[in-house]
Amino acid sequence: MTVRILQDGSEIEAARDRLRARGLTARRWRDHPARAVRYALRTRHRPPIPDERKSWDVELTIDALRDSVAPDELVLDIGAYNSAILPALARLGYKNLLGIDLDPRIVDAPTGDQIRHLVGDFDQMPTVPDGGCGAVTAISTIEHGWRGPESLVEVARVLRRGGLFVASTDYWPEKISTANVRAFGLSWVIFSADEVRQLIDESAALGLAVRGPVELAAGERPIHWNGRDYTFIHLAFERV
Repeated sequence: MTVRILQDGSEIEAARDRLRARGLTARRWRDHPARAVRYALRTRHRPPIPDERKSWDVELTIDALRDSVAPDELVLDIGAYNSAILPALARLGYKNLLGIDLDPRIVDAPTGDQIRHLVGDFDQMPTVPDGGCGAVTAISTIEHGWRGPESLVEVARVLRRGGLFVASTDYWPEKISTANVRAFGLSWVIFSADEVRQLIDESAALGLAVRGPVELAAGERPIHWNGRDYTFIHLAFERV
């Protein structure tokens, strides 16, 4: 499996255009108008639309799974509220999809007829059996409330041998401080190169291995959020 760094904003635009051409862009609420109305009435908010800046992450994740995970295997997405990955996989014919998130609004997701949704934390997933998943995905999730390797113990438990953990997260080679910054009610970390290397080493101890070279050089900082400028890193691990 591989490590990829988003080098500039043009990669996001190109990925978005390719996803559109494949019919895999976020269109969740347009396809489910009745659910959109119910969501608005229950929450008093307009239904959210997945962030197209995640197109780069989503495309890489889809392509990783299509090479290694059968359509009938369980795919678990952590931090699934307003994520585009499971709806895209549903359009590709994946039929055993589960999303988990701390946000209780996930139960009002528009694709409830195709995707199961649970409210909860991904470090406690008792309803998912040991080795029950062909893949676990996490699009811009692990940087929120990161607790070190203990955050990935459950991920390793639920993956079958040869299963994939595919994650994207916030990144910059040199450390960018986010001390005392909260996001979604949780702590927030922008991983540095040293922290990514530590993450890879700690994941290996759990049986989650990155294959191939680990190149951590970055180009531009195309992501601007919460007062910080940085980029994304995409990591794919195999359960060994």
